[in-house]
Amino acid sequence: LSPVRCGIGIQNAPGIPDTPVDGLAVYDGTNDGGAASGTRQRLNWGNSSESRVLDAEVGRYVLCWCAHGCDGAVPIEISVVFIAGPNPNQSRACVRGEFCDVTGTRGRDLDSWDRLAVMDSCGGGFVSGFPRGGYTEGIVVFKSQDPDDESCNTVTADEMEGVSSNFGCERVTASAGEYRLCFCTPRGAGTECEQPYDFSFDIGMMKIQGPLRDQARKCMQSYRCIVEGIQGIGLKDGDLVLILDVCRMPQTSPAQGNMSIRGIAGLTPGAGVRATQGGSYWLMADPVTATAGTYRMCWCRPSASARGCGITDDFAADMGSLTIVAPKLNHLRRCIRGQTCSIIDLEGYGLGDGDVVQILKFCPPKPNYAIYQEDVPPPGVYVDGWPREGLSLPAELGGRSVSWGVDVVTAKVGVYQICWCMGSSPGRRCSQPQDFYVRIGEMELAGPVPNQAFKAVAGHPLVLPNLLGYGMKSGDSMAVVPHLDNCSAPSEAIINAASVSGFPSAGLLTPAMIPYVPDGIPV
Repeated sequence: LSPVRCGIGIQNAPGIPDTPVDGLAVYDGTNDGGAASGTRQRLNWGNSSESRVLDAEVGRYVLCWCAHGCDGAVPIEISVVFIAGPNPNQSRACVRGEFCDVTGTRGRDLDSWDRLAVMDSCGGGFVSGFPRGGYTEGIVVFKSQDPDDESCNTVTADEMEGVSSNFGCERVTASAGEYRLCFCTPRGAGTECEQPYDFSFDIGMMKIQGPLRDQARKCMQSYRCIVEGIQGIGLKDGDLVLILDVCRMPQTSPAQGNMSIRGIAGLTPGAGVRATQGGSYWLMADPVTATAGTYRMCWCRPSASARGCGITDDFAADMGSLTIVAPKLNHLRRCIRGQTCSIIDLEGYGLGDGDVVQILKFCPPKPNYAIYQEDVPPPGVYVDGWPREGLSLPAELGGRSVSWGVDVVTAKVGVYQICWCMGSSPGRRCSQPQDFYVRIGEMELAGPVPNQAFKAVAGHPLVLPNLLGYGMKSGDSMAVVPHLDNCSAPSEAIINAASVSGFPSAGLLTPAMIPYVPDGIPV
């Protein structure tokens, strides 16, 4: 098959299968003489099972014939062959949450039964989020059972079942991205064009504009809620987000907004929130008064929406979850001076791995976004002697467990503040005291005050009056050991050292009453 006239040395046009077995006469049971010869011949190029398919451009070609091969022979022009099908390198752009128009597909002798599918790669799998299984008919002109409908703009919901074109005019919810347009025809191809492998012919690119799917964000109840860093393709200022339990479904309780558009009360206004910073940033609420829970961020572009995003149903593109986090604010936890410290039972809704707490003398006030504030720690906020300047390691076990590593706490005994930061939220800084403005409770650091001195008289009972400390309890024990270094040894070594000290009860002392707490101990 030549794109020009036949002649010596002519070759198949680009895109025509060109192996030694292509272009040969084949017997299919209908040739005269019962073989691949006779008054009629059937010629074959390609084999779909071997991925050798016709990929030439549509148009007019000349069939050049030779008897017993064309080496050194002058081919005879015996026919003109027209290759039908779509043109290559076509492109379409659609917007998430809207219908996708693929009519106007260019080519030769296309038919209303021909189909297009959207795939990551042709012959692979259909892209999730395209209606009707991911493929559509009516790719040249708009086809609908209602002759008055000329495009999806005039199709009502009850008419969609009768629409062949544009995936039935249903909304596309696939993630933003660049995909492939893949063609299949059921005409004489021995296929129904329903399986992914039927759509192996690539004719161009499909670009879906909008946000990517599955972008999870978190906000704190009673604080400012910002959704930022949203990724996508073709995002713009003015794109809208409405927070819902389920995208496209109006909130029924509590009643707020109007009947046509209604989001989560206390989180987004009735008409949605407009994007800034190139379509990647939304100020949702200041403060959030919605109930703690996990909701959906539903996206709509007014310029692409037939109703200008005027009803809840227009917010069809789900870009991910928004969790309203609410840690419990009345934690009371206890650690012991001279030992490592950890908390294994933080409570609340929406806690996550990566959250961080900091032990401080006071939790800084929350930011005032109406005025300029220096990004510096408040004076006098740190607790001297707390490992890592009070900053815990990132939380584990779903945000319930935090620790300060292997270093022991040497701070003064007393009560300090447990200040929390939502480090599990993407892009959230949790490294400076001013980031920890959420107070979730108190940390009691128990133990005796250091550097106390006592005297004992040999041969008399040992009593330590007025032992100073905080949070000590009946049943706590102390050991009398020969050297200061013994106190930093493992427990077994301390007990062994106390047993040879010569003091009664193998050197172990048990308090008889709760110790007195003097002035100057932080409470």
